[in-house]
Order: sequence, then C-alpha cells, then structure tokens
Amino acid sequence: MVNFTLIPNRGYDEPKYGGSSNWGVCNIRIDAPEANGIMPAHAKSVRLENIYGDRIYYHHIDIVSSKNVVVDGYWATRGGEGNSDAPIQFDNQTEGTTANGVWDGDSYTLAANDGTPTSNCALRTSQSIQQTAPRTVSTSTATGTRRSRLKTAILSAVNTRRFGLIPARCSRI
Repeated sequence: MVNFTLIPNRGYDEPKYGGSSNWGVCNIRIDAPEANGIMPAHAKSVRLENIYGDRIYYHHIDIVSSKNVVVDGYWATRGGEGNSDAPIQFDNQTEGTTANGVWDGDSYTLAANDGTPTSNCALRTSQSIQQTAPRTVSTSTATGTRRSRLKTAILSAVNTRRFGLIPARCSRI
C-alpha cells in the first residue's frame, strides 16, 4: 500500500483536537519512498525535533488539523516521490479529503474530516539539502501558519552523523 503514514498519533480520527496531546518525536531519519513520515492529526502540544528527511512519498511531516505543534530542526534532501513539491505541509482535513490516512495492516482510515483548522504551529531551523532551488513549504488552508522558504544548504558528512542511531534526549514539550 502506498501513501500511508509511518508515525501517526492516537486519535487522528477524532474530531477537533481530540487526538493525542503532549507528545513528540526527535532525532530520526525518514527514508520511505512509498509512505509518508510523521502525521500529527487532531493533536495538540506536539514537538518534532531534529527530523532528517530523505526519500518520501509526499511529506516527511504533515501537520493535519492540529494546534500548538513545533518543528525545531528539520532537514530535507528532496520532495516526495509522488510528485509532491512540499516535503513538509501544514494542512487541515476538510470534508471530502481523501488523503492523510493510516494503514493498520487491515484497513486504511482517514483523519477525521471535520475541517478543524491547523493553528499556532511553528517551523524553526529548517533546511532543504538539495542542489536545486529551494522549495516552498505548503501551508494549504491552515490558519496561524506562515508561508516560508526552505533555505538551500549542503550538509557535510560530519553533520549527518547526528542522525545516526545514537540515542539523544528530546527537549521538553
């Protein structure tokens, strides 16, 4: 199955901000050309820190109908294999949306499509690690977010070591 989410939260299919709150993910590398990465959906008070995105189907991070989400430290080598020009996206799940789902091994379930806005979210310390022009961060119809440009940079081999399997502590939420 293509286009499922690797790391969803509990309650992604709950209305409003009824999903999991006060959680985070840090210090990981996402390399999944047939899936999407992290999808906080209908969540609140989430911190994503030091996320390194390599191959992906659409988005390494897709913040869907959530509030108070901070992404601090995000590096992307490319956009999606599924012709996505947004390796990170701030989104909301409106009625009729057929994306933003979770595959549980038996069935594909979409995030609740009640139109809950994405609000009060921040993207800090982000870079596009590619040799082409920088890509625009997609904000869809989210509220409380700003359209910004990812900076172009080359990450040295020394810096890529920080994304290995060495455990590190996340900041407090």
